[in-house]
This record gives sequence, structure tokens and C-alpha cells, in this order.
Amino acid sequence: MKVLWCCNVILPEIADAAGISEMAHSAGWIEGFLHGIKAQKDVELGIICPGNKETHGAFDGIEYWICGSESYKSILDAFSPDIVHVFGTENEESNKLVSLFNNKSRTVINIQGMAGLCADVYIDGLPITLQRKQRFFEKIIGNGILNQRDNLQLRGNKEAETFSMAGHVIGRTDID
Repeated sequence: MKVLWCCNVILPEIADAAGISEMAHSAGWIEGFLHGIKAQKDVELGIICPGNKETHGAFDGIEYWICGSESYKSILDAFSPDIVHVFGTENEESNKLVSLFNNKSRTVINIQGMAGLCADVYIDGLPITLQRKQRFFEKIIGNGILNQRDNLQLRGNKEAETFSMAGHVIGRTDID
């Protein structure tokens, strides 16, 4: 069985294999999955990690890509996974991969955060004056508290769309 993961960080083993150790981010939950799946001899694993400089390689029999979402179609075509497993839906890249794969029953999502739910309570308890207050540079770049909430809500809408395209969702908290 061929499984393609999409992570939202560059895992340490991939960073080491690619010679970019300084770009590694520890993600214990994903690393735990990785060590467990390595023991499964009937699974061929591919891993996509985000990055601006496109890199492709392999280590321990695992194929990896460090790339942007513009490469997802060619990766899907070349790797031809049976299952796509996405770690985190709080970014648009997850949505792009799930949409391109277009196989609900063979799509798995691990929830890492819920942007939409965070947006729903982002300003709770803050006085109106504080909600509307923006320093000059925040106003210029559109990064006041209400802008941040609105951006989270947009991400939450995309996240809900991604969930609707997945047949299997893994959560670990009561919120999930």
C-alpha cells in the first residue's frame, strides 16, 4: 500500500536527509507515526513537507518532497498513492492536496488545530475599544485583532471544506 503524507513542517529526518538540518521542526506526534509506520513492511511511504526550495529524495525507503503546493499534482501522478494522510488542515495547502487527490474514502486528516473554532472565540472577553484599537502599522498591514479574527475565520472556512472532502478524520481532544 502506498501512503502519501502531507505535513506542515519539515520533519527532522527529512531535514537531515536533505542536508538542511537547520530547517527541521520537531513534531512529536508525526514523528511517532513515522517510527511506527517504518515497521510496516507492506507500506510504501511518501512525505510532502513545505518549502520554497524544491527538493526530492529518499531515506530509509521513504520518498520525500520539500515543495510548495504547485508541485502536488505531479507528486500525486508520480507517486500514485492509495491513501493521502494530511497532518493539519489549518492551511490552504492541505485543501489543495485533498482536492487534487479527490478520493474521499482514501483521504485521512489528522486535526492539529481548528482555525474556525479559534476564530469563534478569538475576541471573547475583550472590550470593544480594544477589539477596534489598531496601532498605525497594524492598520497599514491589516493586522489588528479583528483582522486576525477574520483571517482565522477564512482559514476555518477552507478547513471545513477540506474536512468535507475527507472520509476519515483523526482528532485527540474534546474540541476535535
